Amino acid sequence: MKKIAIIMRLLLAFAEDFFILAGLSAIIGATFYLNIIAGWYTVGVISIAIGYLLSRKTPRKG
Repeated sequence: MKKIAIIMRLLLAFAEDFFILAGLSAIIGATFYLNIIAGWYTVGVISIAIGYLLSRKTPRKG
C-alpha cells in the first residue's frame, strides 16, 4: 500500500509538466498539419521559450 502512495505522489508531482508538454505537442502538431515551414518555426519559438523559462527557474549556486 505504501508503494502505491509513493507512486501517486510522484505522478502528481509531474502532472502539470505532462499536461504542458501535451498541450505544446498538440500546438506543434496542428501547425505542422497546416504548413511544414510554420511548424518548424513553431518548434523553434517553443524551444527558445522553454529554454528561457528553464534558465530563469533553475536555482543557481555561487
